[in-house]
Amino acid sequence: FGAKDAQQLAVVRRMVLDFSMPVRIEVGPTVREPDGLALSSRNRYLSPEEKTRALSLSKGLFQARKAHDSGERSGRALLQAARRELADGVELDYLEIRDPYTFQTVPDPVENALLLVAARVGATRLIDNVPLGADAARALGEEG
Repeated sequence: FGAKDAQQLAVVRRMVLDFSMPVRIEVGPTVREPDGLALSSRNRYLSPEEKTRALSLSKGLFQARKAHDSGERSGRALLQAARRELADGVELDYLEIRDPYTFQTVPDPVENALLLVAARVGATRLIDNVPLGADAARALGEEG
């Protein structure tokens, strides 16, 4: 599974546990274009202008992760750091901090969690996420 589809990964992990399936789940980190945009087949539907706006999604996520890496643990402050980067014309569906396994809300202080975004840029719906903390990074197949 690719880490970009973290919600699908969480559902499959839960199913494997609930049904005691003898399956090992392997997770590959999100693959990104050189500019930081998460790779997706949907990217081909973006015009050049829309792609520029879409880049603000990953910029926002990485700005919040930078704040987290620098010691910020307030969920509100982390979400604000991400929102500040969003371009005009990005229609946010959600921007949330969740547990990487259960997708439950994570209370403050935010130690290990996923910062997830879904938004529309033009007619294209895009998703992305970044782990906050070493344990969350390992949950997504990234180094901690």
